[in-house]
Formats: sequence, structure tokens, C-alpha cells
Amino acid sequence: MRKNLHRLLWFVCGGCFLVACSGDETWRPDDASLGLEKWRLTLICSPNGLGDNGYNDKIFEGVCRFLDVYGDEVEFHLKTPLSIDVALQDYEDWLAEPEKEGKNDLLVLAGSEYRDFPSLKGGPLGHRKVLLFETKGGDYPVGVYTFNLSMYGVSYWAGSVVGLSSEDSELLDSTLVLAAMPDEPVLEEAIRGYSDGFYAQGGRFCRTCYLADGYEGFAMPDSAYRMLDRIGEGYWMVYPLLGGSAAGVYRYSREVLWTPTIGMDVDCSSITTAVFFSVIRKMDGVMEMYLGDWVAGKEWPVSQTLGLSSGWVDIVVSPRLSDNNMATMVEACRTEAVEKDKEYETSKH
Repeated sequence: MRKNLHRLLWFVCGGCFLVACSGDETWRPDDASLGLEKWRLTLICSPNGLGDNGYNDKIFEGVCRFLDVYGDEVEFHLKTPLSIDVALQDYEDWLAEPEKEGKNDLLVLAGSEYRDFPSLKGGPLGHRKVLLFETKGGDYPVGVYTFNLSMYGVSYWAGSVVGLSSEDSELLDSTLVLAAMPDEPVLEEAIRGYSDGFYAQGGRFCRTCYLADGYEGFAMPDSAYRMLDRIGEGYWMVYPLLGGSAAGVYRYSREVLWTPTIGMDVDCSSITTAVFFSVIRKMDGVMEMYLGDWVAGKEWPVSQTLGLSSGWVDIVVSPRLSDNNMATMVEACRTEAVEKDKEYETSKH
């Protein structure tokens, strides 16, 4: 079983273009013909999301680790839609499937771009569940659960480090935020946190630019490359809130102009030496936690937001700078960021 799951992980992450062509891959236990699976899990990734070396890949990694343990009892379906419209059709098709007696059915919508699906098309019937990632609680139908890792506190922390490191230097007092799209709650929360932290530590100018008008901005690395080529010079640090498009920022820093950059979602220090530290989101661990509770019969909170104090979001300094002043500044800004994160979440309720 474990050998087969690792083969599936390679097939999707190492050969993601094959999956993107089909749009639907199914994993069933070796003895699936017996029909003994107790659980059925469907994962709908963000459009063109697998292979982003970050958010989507970490979620899928968490699913694979879960299947390594419970795969003999789980029928797994992977959806890799090429657009939001295709994903919406996948969701409708799943809703239309009849509930199967004796089987627990879960659909994971792994992206904030899907937050409107339950409102548009309704929720699941019976014992079926929908888990909507990166979304705060809303007026959703029964059976829809939401989860969000707050980006305010960890972004405040990142902004504080950048502001502190630019102290007393007029050449280092400006920073640039590149965001995938405007009016996206997760991104706007991160932008606010980053700018608040930056200004709190004496930073002078924080500029925000958007790559696109919609969710396509998360999958436009070439456009991110070109935008940075036009406007990137002169900023002390770039904060790329871009999903898969961040690859264009990292490539620009290697090929054109070494531009100090914050890594996103995972430790990106191996991609380019321009990454001083990375904001990480442990989506693999979150996915494992939810799925483990699901098969254990534990009831999830209808809506859950976890912040900096939870340990699911963090900052990791690039190993080459672990003994550098940058590591000292990161630790110096941690405590205030945790407190600001708590204040922010309290103010939202």
C-alpha cells in the first residue's frame, strides 16, 4: 500500500501535467473489488494548482500521508480542474451523486476561490461533508465546514522584520507587496498585517501591486516576472502573495536582478539566495489533522480560524543566515506579532 501511495505522489507532483490533462485521478485500495471502503475522499485542488511547490502540493502531501495509514479503507478521487468553472461543475457532479449506505463521503475544496460554491449550488445531504479551506465562517448550508489559517499575524511578523532591518537607512525603507488579485480576503488580510508591521518598525513606504483582476493571478508566473522587471528595482524586500505565480519572482531574482524576497508557503531558500526568510503554512499538517479526526468520528468545528500562536503558520530563516543578524531580528519580532495577531482576531468578532 505505502509503495503504491508513493507512486501516486510521484505521478501527481512529479508528473502533474499528466494529471492536469485528465483532470481526475482515482485511488482505490488494492482489493477495491470487495467494496469494503468505509470512507470516500474527493480533493478539488486550485486551478492549475498542483506543482506550485507550495500551498496545493502541501495539501496533497498531507492527503498522501493520510492515505499511507488509512488507504485500505479509503476511496480517493483527485480533481485538478483547469478553471473555476470546471471546478464548479466537479462540485455539482459530486453533490448530484447519491449517498451510499455505510460510506462516509467528504469533499475538500482546497482554495479560497471556491468559497461561493456552497452558496451557489447548496450543501451536501445526509452524512456527507464539505471542507472548505482558506475560508472564514459564513452563512453556509449544514454539512459545510470552513477552515482558515490567519495570515495577519505572520504577515505582521514578516513586515516587522523588514521594517526593523531597514531602520536608519534611507536606501532600505521601501518594500513591495505583489499580490495575485484585489479584494481577496486572505490576501487583503496578509497585506494589512504586513504593512502594519512594517510601519510599526519605522518603515517609510509599502507599495502594493496586483498581478490580475481575478484568480488567474495565482497562476501567472511569467506575468509576475515581467511586472517585477518593470517596477521591482529600489525596494528592500518583495512580499509575493501570488501562489504559483511567485515562481516568476524567484526566477527574476536569479536571472535578472538579485532582489531580496520573502519565501511563501514553504521554505524557499533553496530556490534563490534572494530569499532571506520564508512565511510557511503547514497545510500538510492541517490536512492530516482534519482527515484524522474525520475517520476517528470526531466532530469538526463548523468554522475554525487558527493564527500565529497555533504553530500552523511560522517564519523560517534561510539556513545560510541562521547565524546572521536576520535570525536575531526574526526572533525579536515574534512576541509582538503573536499579540497583534490575537488583537486582530478579537477585533473581528
